[in-house]
Amino acid sequence: MKLHGIQESEQVMLHNVNSVNFCDCIEIMPASLDDWNIIQSTAFVIEEIFLDQIRVVQKGMRFVLNVFDNLSVNFQVISIIPENIGDAPVIVSTTTQVLVVPWEEKKDSKTSQSSSIDFIDSRKFTSNLIDDFVGNFEEKFSRVLPDSLGPENLNDLFAVPTVIVLDEDPYVKPCVVSLYSPLIESPCYAIKLAAVKGVNQELDQLQETLERRKGHCWISKSVRKMGLKDAMQVKIHPVTKNLINITYLLTEVYDLQEVSIPTVLVA
Repeated sequence: MKLHGIQESEQVMLHNVNSVNFCDCIEIMPASLDDWNIIQSTAFVIEEIFLDQIRVVQKGMRFVLNVFDNLSVNFQVISIIPENIGDAPVIVSTTTQVLVVPWEEKKDSKTSQSSSIDFIDSRKFTSNLIDDFVGNFEEKFSRVLPDSLGPENLNDLFAVPTVIVLDEDPYVKPCVVSLYSPLIESPCYAIKLAAVKGVNQELDQLQETLERRKGHCWISKSVRKMGLKDAMQVKIHPVTKNLINITYLLTEVYDLQEVSIPTVLVA
């Protein structure tokens, strides 16, 4: 509450708001460069938790989004559509488009929407934001975790080719990688994510499994269809920017909301 100027033990007055409209779109900006860096590395988590924590907003409002138990992000609402509501509160729903403006010091919000990340409903990436999907790590070798050892419903979360590894830095940003094995004709391409705890039960279970089975990675069903199989050793290599295009596939994550998931296209 300190974000709104309310101090501990201060007396406040509450009153009912009889009519609150739904909004079509809100544009929010991280409060600092540190907040923006956290967003880039945990975007797939924020997609799932945003509506669980934020439902009513108004222009100029500051709020905190708790990403993990020990990690949070500060935002400010900089615009709302429809614009004719002024400073009145509005409700954010599953049909609301939520645009996250990249943080820049003294940024003019009126010119920022073209380069924003859209977490809910659809995403718009300009060419400079493709950099966010370029990995910065040395190629590594890993063995495919047997499908029977992975959480039963984990594939429901990832409709696109995905590989999850146990990284030293759990908040490393998602990136596009190639997966190669001498036993397949050509490399597979996927989004690489770090195994993290605190998102849901399936990912908690996977992280514990990868901790026990060092040197293994989990691959989604769509990667298996490309030829990779249980216990295969694969080389995981970052893909350069000039090979990446991003389109979007709308998918439903459980019954919570519809979100946009990146689909990797390799030129």
